[in-house]
Amino acid sequence: MKWSEVLADPTLQDLPYKIELNEWEQIVMTPAS
Repeated sequence: MKWSEVLADPTLQDLPYKIELNEWEQIVMTPAS
């Protein structure tokens, strides 16, 4: 998954998590601080 796809995905919006992509282009979510 590319970062532009993450931004465009409506299911990933408004989540209480910090969303990042790792070096293998996998989504990593961590609790927002």
